[in-house]
Amino acid sequence: MHAPAPEFFALAEGHAVWRPQGTLWLPEVVERITAVIAHARVSGVRRLLVDVTAVTGLHPPSVTARYRFIGDWARAAGGQVRVAVAAPAALIDPDRIGLTMAANVGLIANVFADPAAARAWLLSEP
Repeated sequence: MHAPAPEFFALAEGHAVWRPQGTLWLPEVVERITAVIAHARVSGVRRLLVDVTAVTGLHPPSVTARYRFIGDWARAAGGQVRVAVAAPAALIDPDRIGLTMAANVGLIANVFADPAAARAWLLSEP
């Protein structure tokens, strides 16, 4: 029996979406994303859109923080969940260091400032 779906989690055509709202702090969002990725994996969801564009209270993470949470997300995905993240542009590292980190630990992921672009990327790949 599967655990109940996390708050703000919904199934969509060909993927799932986690779109939280309100004021959340970075450690809380990171922890929730890890849980959502794990939930998607055990539920058989292979494509996940994480859209934090409506969340307030977030600040750009340090390189060290990115390294830690991307490793956690990769472990949660277990090589089975492709993750597209939509986040405010101010949170996205201009050099996209997180994408290099993700590739190095086997996490298939991408990040976008526009949720529609994130969804398009998520659904465009096999």
